[in-house]
Amino acid sequence: MNNKKIIYSLSFFIPIAIIFICWFILKVPPFGDNVFLFGDDEIEYMNFFSYYKTFFTSNNTLFYSLARCGGAPMFNMLAFYNFVSPLNFLFFFCPEEYMNIGFQFLIALKLGFCGLSFAYFLNKEFG
Repeated sequence: MNNKKIIYSLSFFIPIAIIFICWFILKVPPFGDNVFLFGDDEIEYMNFFSYYKTFFTSNNTLFYSLARCGGAPMFNMLAFYNFVSPLNFLFFFCPEEYMNIGFQFLIALKLGFCGLSFAYFLNKEFG
């Protein structure tokens, strides 16, 4: 196997392994019952991800919704909370009752891609 492939693989999987070890130690789902979501994560993000999932499966519209503040535009809200990430489409495979665990796995996946992109940058910059 090529040395770069090993480095890229490790740079992707090591941050994911670290966050899973932290979750295991802290006993947060899926390893325990402690709450991982707090503040805006629990109040805003989970509701927005639920809406994001129903956006494609029902008659909700991207431009205007009566579900927000008695009626408000949704495009700017979705853009502000970075819901245009292609990884967010993984929520379509997550049942509603497991959205919080899906949110955690999404965080782990994004951390893995952060490590991978940093390794790619270091390779291109300092080669």
